[in-house]
Amino acid sequence: MRTHIPTTDLKGLFRNKYHTSEVIRSQIAEIKEIVSSNVIREPLKSFVVKFYGHVINCSFEKTLKVVTKCLFLKGKLDNFRTIREDSLVEANITATLTEVKSRSSIIR
Repeated sequence: MRTHIPTTDLKGLFRNKYHTSEVIRSQIAEIKEIVSSNVIREPLKSFVVKFYGHVINCSFEKTLKVVTKCLFLKGKLDNFRTIREDSLVEANITATLTEVKSRSSIIR
């Protein structure tokens, strides 16, 4: 069964914990289609992306891995570290700039 919610705000889904894997996958597929033509032509670069928020056990880390795996065409998540005291997750990513921007707009 496919779920299609065209007007759903992903940030709101994460914030309110209403997200399901099908909703997120369908919206990631839409974003992937939009950015795919730009990504093919861009060179890979290394980035450090920082995410601030309430880190609960490993749920945020799992979400980060799932979104990265589904959204990146050329890029990959090299490694990440969680600093629970500061509610921070730092991710080292090798990807194109378009991929990082589209991914960062999903999780904030």
